Amino acid sequence: MKASEEFKKTIAAYLDERARTDAAFAASYAKEGKSLDGCCAYILQAAKEGGCAGYADDEVFGWAVHYYDEDGLEAKGGINARVVVNHAVELTPEEVEAARRRAIDDVYNARRMFAPEAWRTRRGCHCTECGSAFADGELRRGCCPSCGRRVKVVDTRRRKATGKAWFVATQKAGKHQLFRRFLVTKRMEAGKPAEYLYQEAVRQFMDMDGRTAEFARKRLGLSFYRDAFNYGTPMTRRRARRYADTYDFWQAYKAYSMTPLLKRNGFDSRSELDPLDTARRLLCEPRLETLYKAKRYRAFAHFAVHGGIHYYWPQVKTCLRNGYEPSDWGMWTDTVHALQELGRDTRNAAYTCPDDLKAAHDRWTALARRKREEKTAKESEADFRRQKGAYFGIVLTKGDLTVEPLRSVEEYRREGDAMHHCVYAASYYRKPDTLILSAHTDSGRLATVELSLTDFRVLQCRAEHNRVPEREAEIVGLITRNARKFMECRRNAG
Repeated sequence: MKASEEFKKTIAAYLDERARTDAAFAASYAKEGKSLDGCCAYILQAAKEGGCAGYADDEVFGWAVHYYDEDGLEAKGGINARVVVNHAVELTPEEVEAARRRAIDDVYNARRMFAPEAWRTRRGCHCTECGSAFADGELRRGCCPSCGRRVKVVDTRRRKATGKAWFVATQKAGKHQLFRRFLVTKRMEAGKPAEYLYQEAVRQFMDMDGRTAEFARKRLGLSFYRDAFNYGTPMTRRRARRYADTYDFWQAYKAYSMTPLLKRNGFDSRSELDPLDTARRLLCEPRLETLYKAKRYRAFAHFAVHGGIHYYWPQVKTCLRNGYEPSDWGMWTDTVHALQELGRDTRNAAYTCPDDLKAAHDRWTALARRKREEKTAKESEADFRRQKGAYFGIVLTKGDLTVEPLRSVEEYRREGDAMHHCVYAASYYRKPDTLILSAHTDSGRLATVELSLTDFRVLQCRAEHNRVPEREAEIVGLITRNARKFMECRRNAG
């Protein structure tokens, strides 16, 4: 594979500058038999042998110099690879200061990051934004009389405080979109205006196919926090090997400029997800792009995190056509799934767009659960009769009291519904070593009894709502005295 023209230009520019400043390398650079194509092919071979997907600039340029310094270095065969060149963005001091001021304004207006406060003590109030002092009664509609910012009055005795938050600034960088993550520290002291400290920790470059390259400072080695960095270290290429290595922390972000493709796909500063993840999904997932352009930001966030947009897409389009916005997309997907289980027409707005989502969710999920239980019961009926059929003929009586086995899975369901316990929900009919008996009189059910088929002891005897039955001793005694009948049935069953 031939190297891209952009890659060749980058290597050639470095070698030309190196030859201009290094006389020894200039002699190697002028050797016969060496070419830029051969140099790029050697670099690709060295990268393949290294086994990594990305390399720092110094490593790549080192291979280029080594190719010209040493004789007999040639690439062996063709290499199927694709090269992405990430260029650092160099800003002028004026651009840096302008970006800093814009970031300060954006962070200042993000209430979820730093809510302006006024500290109230016995001597008066102190605005943590401008540092002015004023009496409690001088607040004008909750705003500081000096700077005019709306503040939250907090009763406290503290004089100093510090707040920290992550801010992401994204901008166009050539053919890539650059995401810069800053740790913003706000230092507050009574009587002094607030100070903001901006420390850049991560730079992430994303191409228009959703692939990223990340440059970051070194993390603090003994810290348990993923967002703790050593800001004295340089920004170098990093490769995430596990979740703890990822950079997805943020509280607010601002898009200052965008590539034409991202702008076309609707990327802005309104997403509830990480900005890099939002941009990648807008590029790679057309259905999520449609939701974002329709300003269904909660739906976009739900399906981006939980997935399944392809499964629910016809029903989502029904909601879009009818202008329906569920109060809870998770509850809505559960409802649609239940409707599909029941065979209802989920493209009909009467089902998909209910006025009372919670009531519809409870109704349809209950019906779907009952259908699943009935299907499971039918599948289990044959096994149940094979295991417990030998005991179906036993009926124990004493006066008005009758104790007999439950003879079908359906009887388990009716017993559980009538007694309000879990004999059916917990699938007691599947237990091979126990038998469930029902104790009742002419006036109604008294108790449900679980009998062990190994030692023929009563394991539990429960009345309605798992209470202790009033005639427990009588019921247990009747079963214990007739345990021989159960033993004979088991012996005859083989």
